Amino acid sequence: MWWYSACVLNPARLATRAAAPVDGILWPRAGRGPLFSTRPDRVVPLRHPSPNAELVREFDRMARSYERYVLPFTAPVWHRALTLLRDRIPADARILDVGCGPGAELRMAARLVPSGEVVGVDLAGEMLEVAAHEADRRGIRNVAFVQADVCALPAELSGAFDIAYACFSHHHFPDPLAACREVLRALAPGGVYCVIDVGREWLRRLATPIARAGDPGWIGFATPTRIAGLLRAAGAHEVAVAPLLPGIDMVIARTKPH
Repeated sequence: MWWYSACVLNPARLATRAAAPVDGILWPRAGRGPLFSTRPDRVVPLRHPSPNAELVREFDRMARSYERYVLPFTAPVWHRALTLLRDRIPADARILDVGCGPGAELRMAARLVPSGEVVGVDLAGEMLEVAAHEADRRGIRNVAFVQADVCALPAELSGAFDIAYACFSHHHFPDPLAACREVLRALAPGGVYCVIDVGREWLRRLATPIARAGDPGWIGFATPTRIAGLLRAAGAHEVAVAPLLPGIDMVIARTKPH
């Protein structure tokens, strides 16, 4: 998909600098500030065995090279998403990165919340070690990491976050409905969850054979309509879809406020 990024996504991002409209979603006006990043151990290992552990073995093996392969495709999409998000995220927000991998998106998000924090969750322990190392190497301290299955998040994450996002990780979830429920549970009332993934039907058809052949742990792409339906079924109070770049949208869900 590098060719698609070079020929379509990057030119489209450069040509479309204005923020896309997000109708019908109210964003948190204030955040909860740092919590997990203030603790001595900023990388919390897996506490309970996961039946999905086999799905991340390949991710563990290629943790130190993974970013090199995926970033040419994911970077223009995430940069475009940040154009939309940066004015909506409070500087003290507590953010959950769902399936953070080696942490490229997490590091950029952390710079948006200098008085808040970003917590990365991933089942692949080696990915988290790389993410933590890279954050430390760049002097980014307002981050923390929890090894966990997104389909069964630790109880201590319940209601802890103002905002959550999944950037090209949704297609790795073996039970996407359970994952949606768990992420919404981790949000405080009125919290917002953003899902970015290969979405439009034509791009899904194009990308599926490539992902099946070369993406470890790939389960399946879902259209924005399908993701929106999952979020509603999981209990989201409001759901909207914002266009990002050709073939890729961001589905945004909000939990019920107090």
